[in-house]
Parts: sequence; structure tokens; C-alpha cells
Amino acid sequence: MSTTERDSGRPSYRSVLQAYDRARDAYERDPGPHTLAILETGMDFLLQDLQCPGAFELGQMVMIPEADIVIYEAHHAPLAFFFRHEHGDWGE
Repeated sequence: MSTTERDSGRPSYRSVLQAYDRARDAYERDPGPHTLAILETGMDFLLQDLQCPGAFELGQMVMIPEADIVIYEAHHAPLAFFFRHEHGDWGE
């Protein structure tokens, strides 16, 4: 966690991603209006946090149609990948 995240009282980017993942899992188990609203709120948090400084500034964000299809079929959100990338989190 960076100093600015700690000083501002903002949750770490990993906490935001974990909360989004929990919301996505809840929606997949029970795809109703309530869980959809929670998932959409999680997406809003990802969008807001993408506006904050990360490890580096993102340039123009683009995605080829094939990647969009694969990400959608795997039940992932493209924003989560941009979010991880912005924070230098490229996985294991």
C-alpha cells in the first residue's frame, strides 16, 4: 500500500478488488436485482479508483474484440485488469 493510500484513509487497491470479486461471486450465485446493484456499485468503485494515481499513469485504454469476448465468457470485468495493471499487479 502506498503512503497516499494509507494517509487518505482509502482502502488499498487489493481491498477494492477483493470486494468487487465478492460482489461478482454473489451475483453469479444469485443473479437478482439486489446482487446486480451491489455488483454495479463495485464497478463504480473500480471506475472511481482508476481516476486516482497508481504505480504509473495509464494511457489510452483499448481492447480488441476477441479479448472482450474471452473476458466476458470468463465472467471477469475489463476494469479489474486495467486496475491491476495500473497498480503494477501482474499476477503470480
